[in-house]
Amino acid sequence: MENSNIDGKSAPKYEKPSGSNPIKERKSLEYYFKMAVVFGGVVIVFGIILGSYLWNLVFNPAGFELVPWLEKFIFCVIIAYIMMVLGFIDLDATLRASKNSDYSRDRASFNDDVGSIYEDDTVVFFDQFIPWNAECQLRQKKIRYLAARGISTADAENIIDYANEDDLPHISGINPGEKPTDKMGEDLVKTIKYRGNDGKLCEKEVVIPKIKGTNAAYVQDMLSGNVFIDVEDPSYYLTDSKTKDNNKTSLERAKATELERRKYIKRQFITKGLSMAVISLCFTLLSPDTNSALSGQERAWIFVLRLASACGGFGAGAIAGVMNVAYVTRWINDKHKVVVEFIKFLKSGLFKPYTREQLDQLKIEAFKKKKEEEEKAAQAARDAIATHEVLPPLISHDPAK
Repeated sequence: MENSNIDGKSAPKYEKPSGSNPIKERKSLEYYFKMAVVFGGVVIVFGIILGSYLWNLVFNPAGFELVPWLEKFIFCVIIAYIMMVLGFIDLDATLRASKNSDYSRDRASFNDDVGSIYEDDTVVFFDQFIPWNAECQLRQKKIRYLAARGISTADAENIIDYANEDDLPHISGINPGEKPTDKMGEDLVKTIKYRGNDGKLCEKEVVIPKIKGTNAAYVQDMLSGNVFIDVEDPSYYLTDSKTKDNNKTSLERAKATELERRKYIKRQFITKGLSMAVISLCFTLLSPDTNSALSGQERAWIFVLRLASACGGFGAGAIAGVMNVAYVTRWINDKHKVVVEFIKFLKSGLFKPYTREQLDQLKIEAFKKKKEEEEKAAQAARDAIATHEVLPPLISHDPAK
């Protein structure tokens, strides 16, 4: 978002400090654990491949052949991948179907709360709540944004509420475009006008706190609107699916139930049939080689390798399935929090939605104000046109003639 001054030109920008962002965000232990698992898994896989290759190359150079070794390796990869997909599908479907899983409980709780706001007809106010709640959360996000730069919460609130970009040279001690330094600016006392509870215009003095020059660019970003919240359409938060609310009524859903049942049965026959084919293929690959050229010990070793690949692949897929359901559960919980906040703020009176009559009145007032502004602009344009009276040229008469 660009800053513009009164003349429509781009406002001068404060230069951000060179190097990395001064925010030092500590990553969670979960992040480091995941990175360690991924890195460790990659190292182990490549270690096994390289170790197998070097073992045969060093201790069995005469009998080592690259192509047969690659064939065995590719077979193990195929087996592991197939079992990984099966493990993912199995655990994902099991957790979703289980009534005792966190996913099922949280989804049921979410749908109960959504159903309650439909039953008491307060859902008609939900589209007003989303922008209202976004404004509240945006303020907290701005406070966190400034607090991460070492600005206290109280100072951040004053900057957010009362400061503008014209105040930055004073409170930061540097001008736009200058090299950022750790130099502190000076506090700025401003007189603020506001309306009291009785509607009368009042004045008060506030202190806009000084900041480091290195923070000027970030404060400018916040003041110019570069810190924002991107929200979805209100209907998005009222359904546990990945799509927005389809607004179907109970009559429409009852009509489509039989069609959905038939589609489900067909889909199950197709997917189960494919699953059985894949499982049969996997067990075929797991069968020991009966080639007479291989000894019993070699055939047993190949079988162990393929079985280990199958178990490892299924385990990896199962973990992925569990994590997928965990992320979906958290995603539903985030939606649920929005619905719970709507119910809480509506009951407490902190969120006061407009009635339909009030919304109509606001629209009428906005319409009248727009018309008045258009009329004033048209009148100003008419007044700006210079209307000069055209007079006939003066004729001089010479008395001598």
